[in-house]
Amino acid sequence: MTAAQTNPAKLTEYRQRRRACSNCALHCLCFPPSLYDGRRHLEELNLRQRWIKQGDHLFLSGQRLRSLFVVRVGSVKCYDLSPAGDTMVMGFRFPGELVGLDALDAGVHAGYVIGLEDTHYCEIPLSTLHRLQNSRLELRQLVTQLLCRVLADVRSLLQVIRHLDARARLAWFLLNLASRLTGQETIKCEFRLSMDRNDIANYLGLTIGTVSRTLTDYQKAGILSARGKSIQIFDVRALRKLSGSDPAVISLAKH
Repeated sequence: MTAAQTNPAKLTEYRQRRRACSNCALHCLCFPPSLYDGRRHLEELNLRQRWIKQGDHLFLSGQRLRSLFVVRVGSVKCYDLSPAGDTMVMGFRFPGELVGLDALDAGVHAGYVIGLEDTHYCEIPLSTLHRLQNSRLELRQLVTQLLCRVLADVRSLLQVIRHLDARARLAWFLLNLASRLTGQETIKCEFRLSMDRNDIANYLGLTIGTVSRTLTDYQKAGILSARGKSIQIFDVRALRKLSGSDPAVISLAKH
């Protein structure tokens, strides 16, 4: 064991980083169980940590898949364009969530990803991912699980849009968002929306007027407070009831 491996400051720094990344979808890629091997492994990976500003694209439709990305701070919007050039919001990604996984099959990105705010992310080169998959069974299994969750996300959203009315769709969205941002599902929560109401309406297949009116109705009922982009949920149980209280519909798997 080298002196560097036993350096208390280095080990403390490693532990802090491991805790900070505990909610990352690819946590096991960077942090193997062994403390000493894990620190050395993390240094050897030399992952790229980068920023994009609000309104900048992480990648564009048609670009070749070279890396996967994990949001560390901030949030991004995934969207596509219709043949007429209209924006179709496909989803949002928050800290700890993976971006770009749906391009693994074709090798090119099918849509666009743009920063909803200044966003810090980790870039994981595809070559690094393939190398580690070949040597670590748990990572291969994780990537398979994540791909399955992408399909589950699409299925859940289709179920919401096809079977829930506007009030239920918005309730489902807020519950899902609160869970993904806070890591908790059944408590009162307070958070700031990084997307605007037009994006929410687009994502849920509603109009912006319907979203605004429904939020106003929720406020009158004492379920939540919505001031600009600031949301505070007072009655989680009522919001669950509005959403239909079906766990299979309420929660999208994190990735």
